[in-house]
Amino acid sequence: GPVGRAEAKAAGLQGKASELSRLRTVLFSKLDGVTSAVYQNFLHVALLHRVLAKKRDPVSHVGFLSVVSQTVGENFPEDFWAKLSQTLRDRLSEISKRNAVSSMLVSEYPRLYRLLENFVQNISEQAVWLRETPVRPQATLPSAWLTETLSTFERMFAAASLHRLYEKVEQLAQKLQHSAPPGSVADNAAPHPLDKDKPPYGLRSAEYKGFVTAVTHELTATRGEKALQAAVIGNVAKALQLFIVKFESAFIRMPTDGPPLKKLTNAIVFNATLYNALCKVSADVSSVVGGQAPAGTPVPAPVMSRSSPTPGTADDPAEAEQQQALEQLREQLGEMDHLAASIFQPVFTAQARAAEQLLLKMPQEDFVRPNLQRTSAYVTELEDSLNRFRSTILSLLEPTAAATEMLCKSLVARTISFFVRHAALLEALTEDGKMKLATEMAQVQFAAGAVLSADKVGAAFREFKAFRTLLFMETSQIPYSVEVRNAIVHPLNVLHHFFSRCPTPALFPLPHIAMGKSLEEYSEYIDSLTAPDADGMPAPYEQCAELWAKISELTDTYEQIHEENEQFAEQKAQLVSAVREVGYTFWPPAGFEAAGVGAT
Repeated sequence: GPVGRAEAKAAGLQGKASELSRLRTVLFSKLDGVTSAVYQNFLHVALLHRVLAKKRDPVSHVGFLSVVSQTVGENFPEDFWAKLSQTLRDRLSEISKRNAVSSMLVSEYPRLYRLLENFVQNISEQAVWLRETPVRPQATLPSAWLTETLSTFERMFAAASLHRLYEKVEQLAQKLQHSAPPGSVADNAAPHPLDKDKPPYGLRSAEYKGFVTAVTHELTATRGEKALQAAVIGNVAKALQLFIVKFESAFIRMPTDGPPLKKLTNAIVFNATLYNALCKVSADVSSVVGGQAPAGTPVPAPVMSRSSPTPGTADDPAEAEQQQALEQLREQLGEMDHLAASIFQPVFTAQARAAEQLLLKMPQEDFVRPNLQRTSAYVTELEDSLNRFRSTILSLLEPTAAATEMLCKSLVARTISFFVRHAALLEALTEDGKMKLATEMAQVQFAAGAVLSADKVGAAFREFKAFRTLLFMETSQIPYSVEVRNAIVHPLNVLHHFFSRCPTPALFPLPHIAMGKSLEEYSEYIDSLTAPDADGMPAPYEQCAELWAKISELTDTYEQIHEENEQFAEQKAQLVSAVREVGYTFWPPAGFEAAGVGAT
């Protein structure tokens, strides 16, 4: 029956594998025997040369070597090696023409390489002509024989290795194609896959782990051999390049300016499996390559002349090739992380815009006579939005991936930076209002923690904490604080915050009010001034000089207004002085020196 035929087929395959294993064992046993016999014969010749070089005729005192050299030449061990090595090379070349034997030698090339490398090292230890200083340019180098003899096998091994890796990628690409949701259901709501290893659409972890297993096998076979690993690492880099191309053409594009997701769709679930595959393969390959980094093969001292390269240095060709291959691999791993991030970047961007829209509701709250027992509506909505994002989107993604951390950092940094910007743009802020704002800052920090702990986002979180400190400083102290002196808080946020300290806000309107812009329009204008460059470097303060000029103009106008209230007049003087001190620090007029303040 069918079961019996399947068992017979399996038994036949197992028997064939056992036979091939036996043949490989026999082949390498014979090769080992041949190289041992060749070495023993060469050793006899080398020892004879050593004895002849030391002994002299007791009567004439003529060296035996000088007598023998008249017949066979003084360098007869080298001549013997040249003829012997040529014969051995010819025999290997002849054997390689037999398809079955050639296939075995190619598949077991690392084993063949180690066998012949060990043979060459033994020969080199006895090769007297290599001890000359310097070694003659025309000297017969055993290492050169090794390279020339194995060059064909090495090329065939590298080609076979690349073919195996490409085959794995193609198999994965076919599974991708068959597991993608049809266009008619891509945007349909999808149940949340509680088990990420069994999604309704997309790849399962076991499917892409097969590729990592193949990479591990290729690298393990050449472990410890720099000369071999350079080619294999280069093949892994090429396979990853094909891997990236296949995945880039497979994932379902999402609009870059779309609204935040209201539901989990089949397209999102499918893309999440591709994202996780890219991240896991990138991390696993990095780990495998790091774990298989070869220590280098020591070269016997007699083989090297004064001009010979030292293994492990930049002059070592094998080391240079390996470093070049590793650089290619690092480049492809970086491309994998970049592609993974680009798959979900639109989703995170949409969520960031949703957070911005909620934070734009901040001025609707009362920060003059606030209810300190009530949580502001925008804070509650922001917390709900980020928690929903965590449960629907983040739960699908590989949590420890570098791309996940980068995307989360970007979202959290934007959220808390946007909060600081609009907290600074509040029109009026009493002491109770400051208490309410400080409380809400803690709540926003907690809400952002649903995505990523805010203390992991670097400069944005430092500004967030520093702004909370500025809230409770005296106006006259702010220009000389560490937070301003070291530009921890962006100077525009400091200047905007000063407006909320005006005792009569109607006399000192915020820049966006004076410019006739809405808060959203003004925020977009600030983004255009402070956006980092292509390398991620912060925008220079010079780009904000025009806005500072507008703030300076508003300050000059405010200074000319007469305050009837004596207390208000004193506060106005402090406020005008503080605005100018900070402004002149970052956009100094000619000849101005800020007292005790140094912008960085």
